[in-house]
Amino acid sequence: MEKCYIPETKDLFRDPVGIEALVLLEKSEAAGRTTIREVRLFPPGPPWQALDDLEDFLALLCTQFNPRVIEESYRDSSGKVVPGRAPSDIRSKSMLVKENVDSKYPCLRDACRRIEYGAVLDWRTSRQRGGRNCVIDGSAKVTDYVFLGDKVQLRHNSAVFGPVIIGDGQSFNDGSSNPDGNVGDGAVIGRNVSVQRSIVRAGARITSGTDVMYSVIGRNVIIDPNATILYERFDREKEITIHRFNGAEAEPFSTEHQRLGAFIGDGCKVGSVKLHPGVILLPGCEVPSRFGELLSGVYTPEFFK
Repeated sequence: MEKCYIPETKDLFRDPVGIEALVLLEKSEAAGRTTIREVRLFPPGPPWQALDDLEDFLALLCTQFNPRVIEESYRDSSGKVVPGRAPSDIRSKSMLVKENVDSKYPCLRDACRRIEYGAVLDWRTSRQRGGRNCVIDGSAKVTDYVFLGDKVQLRHNSAVFGPVIIGDGQSFNDGSSNPDGNVGDGAVIGRNVSVQRSIVRAGARITSGTDVMYSVIGRNVIIDPNATILYERFDREKEITIHRFNGAEAEPFSTEHQRLGAFIGDGCKVGSVKLHPGVILLPGCEVPSRFGELLSGVYTPEFFK
């Protein structure tokens, strides 16, 4: 029995751009010594390693790129400069907000193109970044450390529980479009979709009714309605193993993780199927709904033809 082939992150998610290419430095002091560690979103190694330092990565980003506030004042309707922060009805005229949006990684609440009434955002605004030209529909919920890339759309009843990164920090225009055509280029988190401790790259479309947890979704991936991504085994004390290649049994490979979802490479299309913990789809896989479910393992595009 051959050992199962485990692809590295670079084999699934190529060409890091924007926030994906960012390298942050974390300093720590112990026993009188200062240690500096590099933290990046996609480190070398298996794709699930991107999830291990996800919260640290976002916390460092929020600390090191905190928007600089020059003055808390705004111009009222008569053009007079007034101390304090602008009321919600004239937020767009606030000098404070403009200083925030012009920063490299602005606070989400100020940078979005539209936040509809009824949307719930975390009160700790510094933990939620990005959001340029994004649309957040009413009844959407965003909590904890979250970064939204350009032109992301969160549809009604969607929920994003950090640490989560959606999009890659810069516009990605390749002709992809969301179902309603409201935004266009960014990732679309559909109705009743929940995203938790995951990375969703630019151009991905998760249409409706899917929970994405402990997963990494590649660029331009399309996930059909009501697809299921499992992230936990029933025997919780056991680590998730990957022991299939294209459906054939292979020597088990332990991930050393008890919770893992799916890792879907760039350009994949996933029908209304059930993906078991530890499913890895190489770029270009098209999984039709007739397959029903995929057990943990690595799959190439040829398997589905």
